Amino acid sequence: YLNEAYKNVEDSVRYFKIQLKNGLITHADPIVKPYFTEIAKKKPDRNPEEYIMAHNGWTVRTEDFGKADGFHYLRRLVIIWDDSVKLFYGAKKDDSPYLWEHMEKYLGYMASIFQGLRIDNCHSTPLN
Repeated sequence: YLNEAYKNVEDSVRYFKIQLKNGLITHADPIVKPYFTEIAKKKPDRNPEEYIMAHNGWTVRTEDFGKADGFHYLRRLVIIWDDSVKLFYGAKKDDSPYLWEHMEKYLGYMASIFQGLRIDNCHSTPLN
């Protein structure tokens, strides 16, 4: 996986920094987009992993890149959208009841406001 990750980092730098002529590297615009983000200040009584979330994005491949067995993040295959995070709903409501209930309320509210809306499966994420 290391050779594949190296090649994908190189390709990302060539495209985002050279072809798009965005060569400036800063804390806000790093050499490659970060795959993870910290969502809140850590508290000593909480597990620090609860505050780290994976960014969403897409892959050229069609398989679900959120699954652990594909190592898509390790291989740098995911083209990141750094303004969103990937939510894990699971295959059924019991897998993540809070998230399913929250999104059901949210979608109901949006449907009451707008005549139509688009539910995007965010590429490479299967709808169960």
